[in-house]
Amino acid sequence: MPYTSARRARRQCVSVLVGLFPVLTVLFAPSAAAEIFKCVAKDGSGAPLLQNFPCSIDSLGLPSNPSAAKPAPAAETAKPITQPTAAPAQTADALEPRIGMSGDEVRALLGDPESVEEDEPVSGRVSTWHYADGRTLQLDHKQRVFAIQR
Repeated sequence: MPYTSARRARRQCVSVLVGLFPVLTVLFAPSAAAEIFKCVAKDGSGAPLLQNFPCSIDSLGLPSNPSAAKPAPAAETAKPITQPTAAPAQTADALEPRIGMSGDEVRALLGDPESVEEDEPVSGRVSTWHYADGRTLQLDHKQRVFAIQR
């Protein structure tokens, strides 16, 4: 069956779109910007460790082997090696809880929560602390703050 002019035009249009797909993908792909922190390896080797969260936080998820997990040294500080495109909002008041704070630091700052909810989703155990002023903090399995809601 010979190609009709409509079939030929449709086939040419598809060919052009398939050829332009890689170009369109590059043009419309969202740019990813991340902050990378250079830390000291926790195994004592002194080797540099690159991660996408501050050195003061032990990890963002469950360790692959919980019995092998070691606490992070307290004196470690984050050293960003790239600048994020949008700087995170810094609170001017030092009396506000921050992401990465330990549960003990939050208790020293705000006191005991009014109520505590424990949950264990697939990602790991989560404690949700509710305060009388309407503030809610979520802590991971290592008792580090990872979310704050007002």
